[in-house]
Amino acid sequence: MTNRDIHLAPKKELVQSASAHGVDFALVKAQWSKDDSVLGIHADPTSWTTAGIQTTDCLGLLGFSRNRGCHVFSKCYSRTVPIGFSLGEFVSVFEATYSRMSEADGSLLRCGINFPKLEGWGYFNDSESRGPTASWRLSGNGHEVFEKNEIKQDEDGDCEYRLTFVKNSQDKGFVIHYRPSVETSIPLEHHHSVYKFLGLHEYHACPEFDLEPCFYRTIRTGDVETHDALDYDFDIIQRIHGGFDAHKTHFSEAIKLLISVNDDLSKFGVSFLQVAPSSAKSGSISRIKKGPVELSKQAISTKIGPPWKYDVALSFAGTERKYASMLHDILVKQDISVFYDKQFESQLWGSNLASKFDIVFSKEARFCVVFVSKEYRDRIWTRHEFASIMGRTIKNRGREYILPIQIDDTELDGLPSTIGYLKIEDGIEHISNVLIEKLNSEDEGQ
Repeated sequence: MTNRDIHLAPKKELVQSASAHGVDFALVKAQWSKDDSVLGIHADPTSWTTAGIQTTDCLGLLGFSRNRGCHVFSKCYSRTVPIGFSLGEFVSVFEATYSRMSEADGSLLRCGINFPKLEGWGYFNDSESRGPTASWRLSGNGHEVFEKNEIKQDEDGDCEYRLTFVKNSQDKGFVIHYRPSVETSIPLEHHHSVYKFLGLHEYHACPEFDLEPCFYRTIRTGDVETHDALDYDFDIIQRIHGGFDAHKTHFSEAIKLLISVNDDLSKFGVSFLQVAPSSAKSGSISRIKKGPVELSKQAISTKIGPPWKYDVALSFAGTERKYASMLHDILVKQDISVFYDKQFESQLWGSNLASKFDIVFSKEARFCVVFVSKEYRDRIWTRHEFASIMGRTIKNRGREYILPIQIDDTELDGLPSTIGYLKIEDGIEHISNVLIEKLNSEDEGQ
């Protein structure tokens, strides 16, 4: 595999072409020398639907990157694949993949869950990709609250569900809690991977499950000190209850569909679920039968280290948002915690942004990726961010924190000229691989 742009290889040879479900595929051998070559798939979606998951979303989930220029098609999605890759077999699986993802999308929608769709229609009208969808989440973690009402509970053969209504210091809303059933036929590591994929968060000691770990999602209904219209909107409240009630017949089926798709694709070195080994790390949900209802209580991780809220924080001017969005999407697929402002719109709306961002960049992030450009240097808001970043750098006393990406020749005051840069020309895929390697090496060194 290579981190280089396969479109820029000196020699390119079309190996095979095929089509499936409104997508034209081309398998191309990109060659830099006699002993240096790689296979890449180029995909050109040619049709779309008016609603639901698009073929572009499906490609994005399978690790394809969008390219505005392509030597095979005028534009395309592309990714590298292992030597020996069979395009014919992959295309037949892709047809079934899109169908089952669409079915899972429909089931999750009935549960009130948005299937991750990051591409949308942008490819077809030459506009930006959709990007992460804003979600009206509660502030906080939905568990550490000063008022809680248990609304209802349910279960099927694979999952248990709880619905609560909570109030914290800032806002109020519903929390849906998830846990694998003792009798589940789905491996626990697959439960974990799908929960993560759907954007659920993990809490280590959920009171709804006798202080066992759970995954959860929140739905904000308003500020804690106001009587919002939503509090009395019967239709909206009914939708929340209806979505919860639909879990019993639709949620586990969606899980099974997504796992089956990922299993089929993994045979081709392609996947969208990050499935951890069955010996899951300490602190993750784990269920062991000890009788009809007894559950295991797995210890919480005792690893000593700074309590970083985010592995990486992204600081950039609006002109570089497309690069930040691409980097964010790649990192979260690797289960890396990223502060990216678009992802936290609901939490940032109405808050003191200067104070919030200062806390993130000066205290909560392990590393900070800075997209260095003229716009970044000249804009007032990014100057505020950079002041917080430099303050943290000084406190670190030489320990690495700033990871700069060079967009142009701009220099930032206070940033040493000797610091190592990566260039945007290296490609976001290469930059993300270097960053992931850095995070892993730091983990091993602790």
